[in-house]
Amino acid sequence: MRSTSHFNIFFFAHGLPDNLQDLFRRVRTQSKIRDHAILRDFISRTTYVLREEIRSLPEELRSHLPPFDNVLDLAELRRWERGPLAASLGGILRCLLHIISFIR
Repeated sequence: MRSTSHFNIFFFAHGLPDNLQDLFRRVRTQSKIRDHAILRDFISRTTYVLREEIRSLPEELRSHLPPFDNVLDLAELRRWERGPLAASLGGILRCLLHIISFIR
Protein backbone atom coordinates (compact mmCIF):
# COMPACT_ATOMS: atom_id res chain seq x y z
CA MET A 1 0.00 0.00 0.00
CA ARG A 2 1.40 3.37 -0.99
CA SER A 3 1.29 6.28 1.45
CA THR A 4 -0.24 9.51 0.19
CA SER A 5 0.50 11.66 3.22
CA HIS A 6 1.89 15.11 2.61
CA PHE A 7 3.62 17.59 4.81
CA ASN A 8 4.73 21.17 4.41
CA ILE A 9 8.12 22.57 5.25
CA PHE A 10 8.52 26.25 5.94
CA PHE A 11 11.96 27.81 5.84
CA PHE A 12 12.56 31.25 7.24
CA ALA A 13 15.75 33.10 6.40
CA HIS A 14 17.80 34.81 9.08
CA GLY A 15 18.14 38.22 7.44
CA LEU A 16 15.69 41.03 6.91
CA PRO A 17 14.66 42.11 3.41
CA ASP A 18 15.79 45.48 2.10
CA ASN A 19 12.18 46.56 1.54
CA LEU A 20 11.10 45.92 5.15
CA GLN A 21 9.31 49.25 5.52
CA ASP A 22 7.34 48.69 2.33
CA LEU A 23 6.39 45.15 3.37
CA PHE A 24 5.09 46.28 6.74
CA ARG A 25 3.16 49.14 5.12
CA ARG A 26 1.41 46.62 2.91
CA VAL A 27 0.73 44.39 5.92
CA ARG A 28 -0.75 47.37 7.76
CA THR A 29 -3.05 48.05 4.79
CA GLN A 30 -4.10 44.41 4.56
CA SER A 31 -4.78 44.20 8.29
CA LYS A 32 -7.45 46.90 7.89
CA ILE A 33 -9.42 44.77 5.42
CA ARG A 34 -12.32 42.86 6.96
CA ASP A 35 -11.16 39.54 5.47
CA HIS A 36 -7.91 39.70 7.44
CA ALA A 37 -9.24 39.52 10.99
CA ILE A 38 -6.66 36.92 12.07
CA LEU A 39 -3.83 39.12 10.85
CA ARG A 40 -5.30 42.15 12.61
CA ASP A 41 -5.72 40.19 15.86
CA PHE A 42 -2.17 38.86 15.67
CA ILE A 43 -0.74 42.36 15.21
CA SER A 44 -2.84 43.70 18.08
CA ARG A 45 -1.78 40.94 20.46
CA THR A 46 1.85 41.22 19.42
CA THR A 47 1.77 44.96 20.07
CA TYR A 48 0.38 44.37 23.56
CA VAL A 49 2.98 41.73 24.43
CA LEU A 50 5.85 43.84 23.12
CA ARG A 51 4.71 46.86 25.14
CA GLU A 52 4.62 44.70 28.27
CA GLU A 53 8.14 43.44 27.58
CA ILE A 54 9.41 46.98 27.00
CA ARG A 55 7.89 48.12 30.30
CA SER A 56 10.00 45.53 32.09
CA LEU A 57 13.25 46.93 30.63
CA PRO A 58 15.46 49.30 32.61
CA GLU A 59 14.86 52.98 31.79
CA GLU A 60 18.22 53.35 30.02
CA LEU A 61 17.07 50.75 27.46
CA ARG A 62 13.44 51.92 27.24
CA SER A 63 14.65 55.40 26.37
CA HIS A 64 15.98 54.10 23.04
CA LEU A 65 12.46 53.31 21.86
CA PRO A 66 9.90 55.98 21.04
CA PRO A 67 6.23 55.34 21.86
CA PHE A 68 4.46 53.33 19.17
CA ASP A 69 0.82 52.62 18.41
CA ASN A 70 1.42 49.39 16.59
CA VAL A 71 4.27 46.88 16.44
CA LEU A 72 4.48 47.57 12.70
CA ASP A 73 5.57 51.12 13.54
CA LEU A 74 8.93 49.74 14.67
CA ALA A 75 9.81 48.87 11.08
CA GLU A 76 9.36 52.53 10.16
CA LEU A 77 12.05 53.58 12.61
CA ARG A 78 15.44 53.34 11.01
CA ARG A 79 17.01 54.15 14.37
CA TRP A 80 16.34 50.67 15.71
CA GLU A 81 19.26 49.32 13.67
CA ARG A 82 21.68 51.12 15.97
CA GLY A 83 21.88 51.01 19.71
CA PRO A 84 21.69 48.44 22.46
CA LEU A 85 18.36 46.94 21.31
CA ALA A 86 19.30 46.46 17.66
CA ALA A 87 19.72 42.68 17.80
CA SER A 88 16.55 42.20 19.83
CA LEU A 89 14.45 44.41 17.59
CA GLY A 90 15.87 42.76 14.49
CA GLY A 91 14.82 39.39 15.90
CA ILE A 92 11.35 40.69 16.72
CA LEU A 93 10.88 42.09 13.23
CA ARG A 94 12.17 38.88 11.62
CA CYS A 95 9.77 36.74 13.66
CA LEU A 96 6.92 39.14 12.99
CA LEU A 97 7.56 39.09 9.26
CA HIS A 98 7.76 35.28 9.14
CA ILE A 99 4.62 34.70 11.17
CA ILE A 100 2.69 37.32 9.20
CA SER A 101 3.83 35.68 5.96
CA PHE A 102 2.51 32.38 7.27
CA ILE A 103 -0.82 33.92 8.33
CA ARG A 104 -1.35 35.68 5.02
